[in-house]
Amino acid sequence: MAKSARKTPRSSCLEAAVCDMPRMAHLMMQISTSRDKADLEALCLLIEIFHERAAEIVELYYRERS
Repeated sequence: MAKSARKTPRSSCLEAAVCDMPRMAHLMMQISTSRDKADLEALCLLIEIFHERAAEIVELYYRERS
């Protein structure tokens, strides 16, 4: 018998964390072409936030699996 195609339900926290990632990545790509110092400082901050958010997503994912 075939395995069920049912997806594991995700928590709203995990879904919310994941849903912001593409927007943040798009914004970082747009800013990365700038030569303005303020834009580059904002890019550094966005990269830090993106990294922290990615770590949170991994943590939430493994917490839900266990």
